[in-house]
Amino acid sequence: MNAIIVPGVTDLNKGDQALVWESWRLAKDTGLYDEILILDAGDTDEERKLLCKQSEDRGFKLLENILKHPRRGRHKSGEHIKESKFELIKQIRNAGVDFYNTWFLIRICKDLDKVKKHFDARTYRTVEEFHKAKTIFVKGGGFIHAYGEKTAPYLMWYFLFYVRLAKAMGKEVVFFTKLIWTFRWLDS
Repeated sequence: MNAIIVPGVTDLNKGDQALVWESWRLAKDTGLYDEILILDAGDTDEERKLLCKQSEDRGFKLLENILKHPRRGRHKSGEHIKESKFELIKQIRNAGVDFYNTWFLIRICKDLDKVKKHFDARTYRTVEEFHKAKTIFVKGGGFIHAYGEKTAPYLMWYFLFYVRLAKAMGKEVVFFTKLIWTFRWLDS
């Protein structure tokens, strides 16, 4: 029996990294799962290296993400991302494509043959792992957030994609709170 931790790990944000790692530990401590996978982050090889290398080096098994970040390929080290009209237009276009693709994937996700026929190998492998998983854990913390930008509704939709996918497959979804250290502290 397997479990998956979503959304993707981001090693550049130490607080987020700690929440993902602690979520993994809590799932592992139950003794219920043979394998616990953590969803990776990043849409390019450079991003994956920046966002996931420490977790991978630490021995965590990562699972490839399906849905690309709204700012695809924009996690460049040392570069601040600015909102421009062009970036907004790109994100709106990406959102339209993502809405359609994920709507279709969620409709057919229970049938692995259809997923294999209509989607790439990476998507198929990830959906296959969701099929094997008993539980999808959502890491603690305020990951459903936005800062008032025009793309905020899309960001929130994006953050909940894996929860929707899990629910479409009939998987158990467990949300950890932001206070997992408080609970751990009280246990000791």
